[in-house]
Amino acid sequence: MERRLSLRAQLTIAAPWFAYNTQWGALLPIVLPAQIALLAPGTKELVLGLVMDAGALVALVVTPLAGALSDRARGGRAAFVVWGSLANVVALVLLGALGGRAPLGAFVAAVLGLQLATNLWGGPYAATIPDRVPPNDRAVASGWMMAMTVLGTVAGAVVSGTLVQRGAFFAAYGFIALVLAASVLLSFAPAPGTIAAAPAAPPPERGPFFPPWRANRAFYLVLITRALVTMGIYSVYGFFFYFLADVVHVAQPATSGSLLLGIAALAGVPVALVAGRASRRFGVLRIVVASSAAMALFAAAFVAIVYAPSWPATIALAIAYGAANCAYQAVDWALAIEVLPDPRRAGKDMGIWHISFVLPQAIAPGLTGIAIAAAKPVSLQLGYAAAFGLAALWFVAGAVAVTRVGPLRDRTARVKVPA
Repeated sequence: MERRLSLRAQLTIAAPWFAYNTQWGALLPIVLPAQIALLAPGTKELVLGLVMDAGALVALVVTPLAGALSDRARGGRAAFVVWGSLANVVALVLLGALGGRAPLGAFVAAVLGLQLATNLWGGPYAATIPDRVPPNDRAVASGWMMAMTVLGTVAGAVVSGTLVQRGAFFAAYGFIALVLAASVLLSFAPAPGTIAAAPAAPPPERGPFFPPWRANRAFYLVLITRALVTMGIYSVYGFFFYFLADVVHVAQPATSGSLLLGIAALAGVPVALVAGRASRRFGVLRIVVASSAAMALFAAAFVAIVYAPSWPATIALAIAYGAANCAYQAVDWALAIEVLPDPRRAGKDMGIWHISFVLPQAIAPGLTGIAIAAAKPVSLQLGYAAAFGLAALWFVAGAVAVTRVGPLRDRTARVKVPA
């Protein structure tokens, strides 16, 4: 009988995911927009979009390559995670030291260095569940990854928002660096009652870097679905700080925005648990479709807020959207693991799957930044209405795309998510 992992083992394996989401939960909606607003106040939307695009392009290349190298590394994936996270900490400290008065070129270079370091360890770490978790425990591990996503996002947004509102950029970056260092040490240092990182599997036979489409159709359809949904998320995510300040006219937008994002994420946890239970009865695919459609509905509703600004309505919609997003995240990872082409190439294939998360970051923010910048001379509201409307269309496309995974409906319906 296969041994089940203890709760402590599950938490130690998932710990770096908490740090990963603390970092981006702080930087994307709060810290980076606030820094750019000081460094390039007249063109902040355009600069933010281009910086996010450039960083995502770095991640797009580095993640699958690092994952593929870790498949064959003698020391296993732990070396990539440990050394990559160390470089990540150095980049965070540098960005904190630059603050809000550095040359724009130096800031952009530091952001790109951060993306390089993060994805150097993020690609190999994405294969942690296939490597270190027995098949019967992978749905549980997926649930813990979702929980770490929520908790990390809340911690990053709330703490960084409070610090950035005071102008304490170095403290905000320092907090993220400490969380990352502690999480990686917890996950990969031997400890009683936990499991160590699995040694590298024998190198698989050489084959094409990208799995053949015909034999792995479900894998690519899940990848496409995730890409479309992520396009919707990043069409507006990085611009929420500006939306609150310039459209809704919220006092102290950094603090208010970070608290709202935290509350919305926490409110989504019970919904995610319900989604997990529902997936046992209705199947993962139907939950993905339903949650994507819900995000489309709430994104479209934000267009009304653009033309009739209301802080209470913004709070309500943000919480509803966060709940739908958590429901999606709770089952999306389990679905991806279910359709992996080859367990021996988990680092590479999870890196390829990660493209569906990274590539939209290289496209969506730039499109939004250009749209808002172009609309500014006419109407700022028009730019944000287009951004939210476009996000809704991406979510609808994602809901439609995942229905094409028809032949695997019975198989994926058996993927269990913890409730």
